[in-house]
Amino acid sequence: PNAQRQIQQINAMVQSGAEAIVVYPISPTALNQVVKNACDKGVKVFAYDAEITEPCAYNVHIDQLEAGRVTAEWLVKKLNGKGNIIAITGVPGTSVDDQRTKAAKEVFAKYPDIKIVGEVVGMWSQAVARTELSKILATHNWNDINGLWMQVGCFTANSMQLEAGKKQ
Repeated sequence: PNAQRQIQQINAMVQSGAEAIVVYPISPTALNQVVKNACDKGVKVFAYDAEITEPCAYNVHIDQLEAGRVTAEWLVKKLNGKGNIIAITGVPGTSVDDQRTKAAKEVFAKYPDIKIVGEVVGMWSQAVARTELSKILATHNWNDINGLWMQVGCFTANSMQLEAGKKQ
């Protein structure tokens, strides 16, 4: 998750004669100048999942607001509109994380009996999700948590529940 490194990599690919570049942009704006330079040299740049705001880039992605909304609504429905939840987000600053988290929080805000008792950045990494969830569990018991809204770490969270003896 380093925009400067992505800029260096894109520059190197352009200098090496790339005709097309596929990138997962860590920032919607930080890559704009290097992408514009690539386009000016005839290189096609495709951003997948996350977006680049430079108009010459091709953005291929799902509706991330909808993804956040639908998953949050599913959780609220499963909890009958009440309960304590933990939110584990993605990589801060990416359009994917920003949009999914924004939409989910808008859903949760409609339900006063849904309480986010812990929120951490998961960096879309199982290892980071485990570490961050462990920190929350230092002050919260699994029995006090009714649900998890996660962009990463579902397998990890389930493993942690089983390790703690919590049955599904």
